[in-house]
Amino acid sequence: MLRSGEKSGERWNTSVEIESNEDLGTGILREQIRLAMEQLPTVHGASVITALFLCYAVRHIVPYANIFGWFTLVLLTVLGEILLYHRFSKVWEDSFTGGPWKNAYLILVLISGVIWGLSAFIIFPAGNHELISLFVLVMGGIAATTTISHSSMRFSPMAWIGPVALFYVIRLTMEGGEFAYTVGLLIVLYLLTVLIYSSKHNRFITSAIALKFKNLELLE
Repeated sequence: MLRSGEKSGERWNTSVEIESNEDLGTGILREQIRLAMEQLPTVHGASVITALFLCYAVRHIVPYANIFGWFTLVLLTVLGEILLYHRFSKVWEDSFTGGPWKNAYLILVLISGVIWGLSAFIIFPAGNHELISLFVLVMGGIAATTTISHSSMRFSPMAWIGPVALFYVIRLTMEGGEFAYTVGLLIVLYLLTVLIYSSKHNRFITSAIALKFKNLELLE
């Protein structure tokens, strides 16, 4: 009888522990989403300004139709992010379900990465090594920024950096020549480095959030 009681007690403790871990995971996800959404207003402004800068740089090389088309795609992406931020602001302080918001955020980040990656085909300054270097530098700078602004969500940096790096490597391979191949290889190495650091940053953020909840439990 004692053993039976001990076993039932163990099962009860285990179920409580699982429930507690699930609650902790839900709370961590909510905080991760809040941190990601908090960065969106800054990302909006930076995206538009950077896109304008690139369009201006190739105004004498690329057809205006291409420039206008790509910039319109960027604006549509920014508009989608603004709408997402506006809708999320209504539930910011609530106990919302994290899954749908996480998926919506990751989808928008992926779409944004694809559109920025398409700059390698729509407004790419073919044959101009100086401007190609500028484009790669800008994309690298944005990629580095995502390790800060997007790392609260585990796969978010990869969702943006992956398409951009892939499209630029393909375009540089099509460009051909020692310069293009060298830059393409550097992009791959840079991609791996950024993803490693963004993964570490995500773990730090997740650990900090978990520690915050545990401290709150101790205070209670």
